[in-house]
Amino acid sequence: MTLPISLSNSIDTPEQLAQVERRARRFWVSLIVGFLSIQVLIGFGSIYLALGDPSVAIIPNYHQSALDWDIKHRAQQLLDELGWQVNAAVTPVEAEHRTIGIRVAGKSGRPVEQLHIESKVFHHARGQEIYASTLTEIEPGLYTMPVALTRPGLWQIDLAIEGNHGIARKTIEIEVE
Repeated sequence: MTLPISLSNSIDTPEQLAQVERRARRFWVSLIVGFLSIQVLIGFGSIYLALGDPSVAIIPNYHQSALDWDIKHRAQQLLDELGWQVNAAVTPVEAEHRTIGIRVAGKSGRPVEQLHIESKVFHHARGQEIYASTLTEIEPGLYTMPVALTRPGLWQIDLAIEGNHGIARKTIEIEVE
């Protein structure tokens, strides 16, 4: 017993064969061009983020910091050798800024006076937005500076403490709410 086979979708003429072939060619060419276009768009998006978005840079001046690692490490060890304690505190927001207070105490807990302290403050999510300032001594051992710490999150304070001892460096991370 033989079953009848229906060839309703059969290609009968060369014109129909050419039309089916053109459709298949358009489909595959469009698919390949579409995939390549998506890859190019992803590449341009990556370049835009790397160059234009301030949240991409996590550590400012990373390359130079890596080159100067020995100098920075010795400057950080100087505070340990001197036995100084450096602590930071942040006031609540007042008129779109906060005040950062840095207290420097010696081995015996006595305040260390007449220091020249430079600071660089940045949010970990916005490493390219650096607030640089010189702290002023408002009382013995207490140095302050106003800064725009309105964004909550993790902030880093890089201090360069200069005095008769030389230049010491300290990095402090604070959580701002």
